[in-house]
Amino acid sequence: MKRILPWLLLILLVMPVWAQTEPAAEPAAVPETVPAEPASPEPAPAGPVLQLDLQEALKRALANSPTLEEYRSKVRQANYKIDEAYTPAYPTADFSATYSHVEPPVSLPGGVVISPTDNYQFNLTLKQAIFTFGRLRWSTLASELSELSARENYRNEIDKLIQDVAVRYIQAQLAADQVAITEDTLASQEANLKQSELLFEQGVAARFDVLRNRSAVSQARQSVLSARNDAKLAKARLLSAMGLSLDQEVELAPTPATEPPPFDLEQSRAKALEDRPELGALNWAIKASEAQVRATWAQDNPRIDLQNSTVNRNVTGFSPGTQNTTSIVLSIPLFDGGLTRARAQQAEEAVTQLRQNLEQTQRVVLLDVEDSYRSVQTAYQAIKVAEQQVEESEEALRVAQLRYKNGVSTNVELLDAQAALSQARFAMAQARANYQVANWRWWKATSGEYPVDVPLTDEYRAPDP
Repeated sequence: MKRILPWLLLILLVMPVWAQTEPAAEPAAVPETVPAEPASPEPAPAGPVLQLDLQEALKRALANSPTLEEYRSKVRQANYKIDEAYTPAYPTADFSATYSHVEPPVSLPGGVVISPTDNYQFNLTLKQAIFTFGRLRWSTLASELSELSARENYRNEIDKLIQDVAVRYIQAQLAADQVAITEDTLASQEANLKQSELLFEQGVAARFDVLRNRSAVSQARQSVLSARNDAKLAKARLLSAMGLSLDQEVELAPTPATEPPPFDLEQSRAKALEDRPELGALNWAIKASEAQVRATWAQDNPRIDLQNSTVNRNVTGFSPGTQNTTSIVLSIPLFDGGLTRARAQQAEEAVTQLRQNLEQTQRVVLLDVEDSYRSVQTAYQAIKVAEQQVEESEEALRVAQLRYKNGVSTNVELLDAQAALSQARFAMAQARANYQVANWRWWKATSGEYPVDVPLTDEYRAPDP
């Protein structure tokens, strides 16, 4: 009991002090600031900023395309094959020299030497084909038609390159638009964050609004980084197609979307079947293969050649020193073991394969025209829908901002309205880009007029099949 009394007295003395002491109030949370976006190191620009429009981009790509140079080489190669096919029509000259040593020498009784020990002979032979019975005609025709097919393949590569560069240009513009949209969204989110911090300090908004806006700012900054990276890649693809340095700074001129012209679908189908270069290449290839079949069968035909031979040698017993012989030679193949027939049958099967390929390609071309026609119509209508959606989203955001400022709505409603506007703006940019891409698809599907001067010289321009 004596031990407990001191503890009781101590407790009684301390309790009044505890009663007067109030718990310290939790200090108001100071809004934290979102760390600024770190600056990423950028490569030094390669020279001044290049002002570029679509026409200039196409010209540069056509001038610096390795693929086009490859196909120009194929056209030149086909021209050299024509030269090769015509060589049997030209005279040929051969020269030979012979030395022989004979032991013992050949002689007649009495000492007349017929063949001495040391002998030499020089022989000059000239040969000219007089009539080849179809060999020359069909082989040269096959080579000429193959060269026309190579020209059409070259033109097809030009069409593909123009479409590819145009699409890359449009995609680079779309990526730049996406950067602008995401940067505007980031600026709006940062303004929301400042407003929510101010309202929180005034005791009007909850701390949840500040935290939610901070998260939205971080997401917006991430979207900006992603959009900038996509824009750099899109411009790099365009620069690569033009043969420029990937570090070259470029500024792209806008390509306004125009209303679709009136389409005559049936006329467009007929034009595509007539003008598409891949169909022209196959038509010429079929004709060349048919000529090759006849050229192969002509190997069994006779031929007539004019031949002259001049011989100079040491004088022997019965041969003069110089001798000239002119002759007309008729050659008739009698039996080649079936070689010509086997080659001709292979050539006939090649014709069959090309015809089937042509029919399949015609189907693909018609489907391409139909698909691109529908795409142009749908993409143009999508622009109208996207523009209306942007107008509605802008009005919804204006109302949401007023409601939040007056404390009528929550921060969630404001963030949703801003996200909807960003999505609507990007959807409109995407719709315009899709429409332009669809127009270029239609241009290629119908083999339209070239938008710029292309390297189609007389050497590469194919006539009508």
